[in-house]
Amino acid sequence: MKKLSLNPIYIFLFFAFTLSGCSEYQYIGLKEKAPQSPTSFVSENDTVKVSYQFTGTNCPVTITVFNKLNKPIYIDWSQSSVIMNGNRTALWSNNAVINGSTSSVQLNWSKNISTSGGDFEGILYKDEKVSFLPPHSYIRVTRVHLKNQFFKDLDRKKSKAINLTTESGDNSGRLYSFTDQNAPLKFRIFLSISTDKEFSKPLYMENSFWTNEVTQSYTKPQLLVNRQNNQCHVRKTTGFGTFVGVVLGLGLLTVAAALPK
Repeated sequence: MKKLSLNPIYIFLFFAFTLSGCSEYQYIGLKEKAPQSPTSFVSENDTVKVSYQFTGTNCPVTITVFNKLNKPIYIDWSQSSVIMNGNRTALWSNNAVINGSTSSVQLNWSKNISTSGGDFEGILYKDEKVSFLPPHSYIRVTRVHLKNQFFKDLDRKKSKAINLTTESGDNSGRLYSFTDQNAPLKFRIFLSISTDKEFSKPLYMENSFWTNEVTQSYTKPQLLVNRQNNQCHVRKTTGFGTFVGVVLGLGLLTVAAALPK
């Protein structure tokens, strides 16, 4: 029988990636205050139909605007905002982002001499300040994230233990419930819309939302079954995971130095 010999560094790497990734999640449920439509997260009038979605990591605000008219409309994102707990975040920024990739080549002339070079190709991308929306068309934008950190100081005594259903069985979690009065996160979305590009008679739309529940668990989002619509989540690495990652990182350097050259 042929024996299988594994390099110690591969074994160490396996445990490093396995143990250092301990993460905890908060799943954030949202409700609309006084919804204007029987379908929650939808606001509609004779001019437009606006729907909101918040599903995903760090609670992205995705806004879809549909033009119901037989003529164009305009959306001024610089005059539109998300107001979170009283703080305004504009839906347009004058900053530009470069999306691109790099390529490089290295030539080894000898054991100790080498040369390298590289190229960068990319596109300078900037959100449009005013969107032109033709008749009976829609636009979908995601420009703001509501939250990227855990809610702190949640009162565990006011929570209850629950089970989260996954494909492999039930996982434990804790559920924190709130009213619109004591919600840890409240926000409004304010849109500026017009049927003329000069915005001489702008149409303002505003919708309010609040966090009605927070579920805390070690269960990963991709494992959940029958997850609620418009439920977003935030993630943090636990103290144990961070500690293990640091220790294993130092150990990895020690193992690498001990390997035969």
